Amino acid sequence: MSEEAPRGAALGCAVFAAIFVPLPFVAILISLATQPEPALFPLVVAFGAPLAALHVLALFLPFYLMLAAVTPVRWWAAAALGLVCGGIPALAFSGADPAISALFAASGLVGGIAFWLTLKSTFR
Repeated sequence: MSEEAPRGAALGCAVFAAIFVPLPFVAILISLATQPEPALFPLVVAFGAPLAALHVLALFLPFYLMLAAVTPVRWWAAAALGLVCGGIPALAFSGADPAISALFAASGLVGGIAFWLTLKSTFR
């Protein structure tokens, strides 16, 4: 992005991006279930989005604002930041289970890309 977004816009885009973070969990449910139950998908998003919003507000947004103060943030930097902000806490709290950490890291990656796309489309 050539111009950086104001902090309020970054906050709004980050909270909006938290809605997309549970999508890897939905994909796992679809791929592992022999007969996926569509009624579960909104529940996964309803419970996953608030957890994602906490990660966004406590970890992603402060690191994004520090990074944006130094250099323009590109899509790959937002994706990597989301991956780290999703994977590291899961690794710490899951007893170092790599499968759980990888799933949370993938969710963070999705959230980082969704954040960057939302922010980019807001400030063209």
